[in-house]
Amino acid sequence: VISGFYDKMKPALSIWTLAAKCFGLMCAIGGGLPVGWEGPNVHISCIIAHQLSRLQFFRLLRKDRSLRIQIMVCACSVGIASSFGTPIGGVMYALETTG
Repeated sequence: VISGFYDKMKPALSIWTLAAKCFGLMCAIGGGLPVGWEGPNVHISCIIAHQLSRLQFFRLLRKDRSLRIQIMVCACSVGIASSFGTPIGGVMYALETTG
């Protein structure tokens, strides 16, 4: 998503994907399957950021491609920070991927 496939990956960032991801993750964790939290958390945070950016309030951010990618980077860093409980680690990830 970050490397420029954002415009081609829009079906992977839909509300239906969010619902399926959350339901599947709940079933997998509830069933005792060894599922990692990191990947799904990052994907869920990217979907939420994408859906929030569709609001009328953020229309100026959506017009600029570089700002859309920065929003996705911030969403990825939120997912990483929430997975590991390290907010500074999330900030360092965002700095690493944008710089």
